[in-house]
Amino acid sequence: MPQHKIFSEEEATNVLKQAALLHERANSGASDYVPGITAAELERMAREMGIQPEFLRQAIEESTKSAPAPRRGWKTGKEFDHVFDGCLSPDRYDVISSTVSVGFNSNNNTGLRQIGRSVHGSVMAGPSILKLEVTNRGGRTRLKASSSPLLGYILGGELALFGSIISLVSVADSGNVPRAVAGLVVSLAGGFGLFKFFQNWGNRAAEATVEKLCTAIEEELEDQAKAESATQDTDAGSPD
Repeated sequence: MPQHKIFSEEEATNVLKQAALLHERANSGASDYVPGITAAELERMAREMGIQPEFLRQAIEESTKSAPAPRRGWKTGKEFDHVFDGCLSPDRYDVISSTVSVGFNSNNNTGLRQIGRSVHGSVMAGPSILKLEVTNRGGRTRLKASSSPLLGYILGGELALFGSIISLVSVADSGNVPRAVAGLVVSLAGGFGLFKFFQNWGNRAAEATVEKLCTAIEEELEDQAKAESATQDTDAGSPD
């Protein structure tokens, strides 16, 4: 790569994001891989890029815990990726299932399943399906989620399909092409409108579910840290 090339701020952001994705894919299987970036690491990167610290702090404050990860192109659902300091104990993974009101299910592909130190599966978030994956390694817990507007696909698609069929039947029976075209346009517009309604509803429900999960994981990690600290204090105060 030419060292004299100048990148715009947007280009630099895209390059760093792609490099981070490549790094994660290449190193996610390594035993010493630690997910996420700390605030101190972000400050160092911003300093090297000439970004003033107050702007970085403002950006961190403006980012919400349920903010979806950006997706390119036209996407119907949302993706989320959050990393927490501390490993959620596998025997406390029930906090995840209780938050989304779905129990572990190892017999089929519905619900959540725990495999070792990870939990994955699909749950309902309003009219959407929310795919979840929770893992812990390197002293951190990671929550990844992606939503898909299931009911929007089903109901919006059915309305458009049945409307199209009725329009075709109308042409075959009466030969009234303008009426059939009008019916087709109405059915397609209605199907798309119904899909958008369920899509927006599902995305809001997915954001709310992920935010609840983030809060539950953070609270559980705090409880774990307090319990570990109390145990260490007790051990330190015990006579030899």
